[in-house]
Amino acid sequence: MEHIAMIAGDGWLTTPSLPSAAALFRIDVWKPRKGDLVADGVLTAESLSAGPNDGRATLTLTSGESLEIELSDIHDQGAAFTVLDPVYPKLL
Repeated sequence: MEHIAMIAGDGWLTTPSLPSAAALFRIDVWKPRKGDLVADGVLTAESLSAGPNDGRATLTLTSGESLEIELSDIHDQGAAFTVLDPVYPKLL
């Protein structure tokens, strides 16, 4: 896969089971050999330390754009994630 872009910043993480919290994130956008662009990243947010949370969440960027994400590798105050929304035009 070819690395297309990196986006970093802050925003808000909202999950179904935990309170919303400020989040810092980094998103990498990739172009596979075939198919649509994909994006994944890492984030830190205090709400993740409040209890277990697996599955979907919403990451709202300071631009106001909201991304549906799938959290994985959750630990203390951070997690990895995959962007579920189409990358273009939301991120590029």
